[in-house]
Amino acid sequence: MTDKNLALSPRDAQIEERKNQAIEALSEQFSQNALPLEEYERLVEYINRVESERELVIVNKIVSETALYAGNLTSDAAPASATPVSADAGKPKLDLALFSNRGISGEMLLTRRRLFIALFGNIIITIRDGDLPVGRTVLHVNAVFGNVTINVPPSLVVSMEATAYLGNAMSHSHGQRLPGSPELVITGGAYLGNIEVKV
Repeated sequence: MTDKNLALSPRDAQIEERKNQAIEALSEQFSQNALPLEEYERLVEYINRVESERELVIVNKIVSETALYAGNLTSDAAPASATPVSADAGKPKLDLALFSNRGISGEMLLTRRRLFIALFGNIIITIRDGDLPVGRTVLHVNAVFGNVTINVPPSLVVSMEATAYLGNAMSHSHGQRLPGSPELVITGGAYLGNIEVKV
């Protein structure tokens, strides 16, 4: 415990300690090149502003998700559906919309494994015919006090496997699965946020 924490109430000192642990975990991921500098700085800035237990729950969720995609958790700790299928199985890329908006086209989804987090922000993903390969493509998204909208063509079959915690996870896609056609599987969670698939 630092000298700064000694001057705080026990509750505030505990929050500061947990914030420090979260930043250390993110720093470890950054040192392993699992997080780009811009996303690392945004997350650290957000963590430094945390003042409540409720916000810490969000921080812990974000850190665990980024750790999962950085390969810092064992396969036993990760749900089987959370492993994305992509053209490049290299280091994952975090796409974070923190108090901001971000637009992403379907072709960019294939460059590497990606984790999308809308934290008090909005992410719009647009997938067109021909953007996805044959078979299953798993897209892992988290909406934390934010929104993730995934625009898909009418022919694309979408399975919504994301969990909603005081939020919404909805799909309006009704494509028919044909042999040799692509399928999009949405995993992750909506935590006081929204994940929506639109045709």
